[in-house]
Amino acid sequence: MYKTIWAVILCGMAIQIPQAQPGPVIENATGRVLTGLEVLLTERLEMIKGKRIAVVCNHTSRNAEGQHLVSLLSPHASITAILGPEHGFSGDHPAGELFPDLGERFEGVPVFSLYGEFRSPTREMLKGAEMVVFDIQDIGTRFYTYISTLYLTMQSCARNGIPLVVLDRPNPITGEVVEGPVAHPGSLSFVGIAPICIRHGMTVGELALLFNSGYFLAHRIGAHVQVIPMKGWSRSLWYDQTGLPWIPPSPNMPTCDTASVYPGTGLFEGTNISEGRGTERPFEVVGAPWIDGAKWADMLNGLQLPGVVFSATTFTPIHLPEKAPNPKYRDQLCNGVQVSITDRKSFQAVSAGVAMLWSAKELCPDRFECTKHLDSLWGSERLREQLKDRTDWRQILSEVQIEKADFFSVRNPLLLYR
Repeated sequence: MYKTIWAVILCGMAIQIPQAQPGPVIENATGRVLTGLEVLLTERLEMIKGKRIAVVCNHTSRNAEGQHLVSLLSPHASITAILGPEHGFSGDHPAGELFPDLGERFEGVPVFSLYGEFRSPTREMLKGAEMVVFDIQDIGTRFYTYISTLYLTMQSCARNGIPLVVLDRPNPITGEVVEGPVAHPGSLSFVGIAPICIRHGMTVGELALLFNSGYFLAHRIGAHVQVIPMKGWSRSLWYDQTGLPWIPPSPNMPTCDTASVYPGTGLFEGTNISEGRGTERPFEVVGAPWIDGAKWADMLNGLQLPGVVFSATTFTPIHLPEKAPNPKYRDQLCNGVQVSITDRKSFQAVSAGVAMLWSAKELCPDRFECTKHLDSLWGSERLREQLKDRTDWRQILSEVQIEKADFFSVRNPLLLYR
């Protein structure tokens, strides 16, 4: 079934990159994790020595000491171009804000936008490059667009005959849990570029292997891809157990807790309920002016979802220039719930998100609305139709189990870590 779902997808100003905040080294069985970048520099340096390299990276592309990829590679290779994804190379553009090439440079290297006129590296961007290096911190959710940039970069490398090296990084919400449906052909988009589950449980390196896999012979990208794996990372580790400093991958992803709830509460982007943008707790608070937060919290807690409690809250989304310039219900008092994880091992983000959507519809049937954007986030029209019909949330989730099982059969042989 899974295979049938796969479809064709289709010099200037200086830039300052925010520095990573130092974090404590968390003791665990594996010690501090070494990212693919650090492994490349300590063990595989011959791969890049003397090469002309284009890099797809952003503000997260750093070692544990906060040194940036470009600075670390420059003594050993010639960096021909920097290609920045959504949110920009500096990571300070709000979600969905397109930005053109502005003739900017970082350490003398021209910076190009992959979230403006082009989403895929062009021949001009790759001019003179013998290799492309991809190094960006993902958060483990299909509709977070850095993996779409990876997919399109792989396609561009295949078209131009340029090898791609992917420097692997942790999946912040572990690599053990898989949740939600795969994206169906009619709903594939930049926020869901491949038929994988919403919470895919893979690293960017593993996804690169999946995207290039022979399992999809009719549609495989066929790029020359090499992954530099991490050392010390295991599938059970959360980001705060890696010993690496947390660098917010985007303006509305301030903490690992945010990333943990995002696969579920991110679905509210496809509704007329605020997902908490314009507050200090995006995706952890959800609401609207017309919701009774106390009743909603009671209803959700009555479902006894594992690993989570809901508390009534109020918040007022405001204009935050680099985070949420025009949030839903700007300057209006919203009533809703705060999502608090009590046991992240048992917490199921997508299940909680579906239960929240269903209960909001039950509580406010005449006010709650879904947009077609929900189709892109969920991966099909099915959830929007089921919410309209007021299908029970358990039935909604039960229907995706076959798809998830099929995804496992494709995913598991390509995993790089235990």
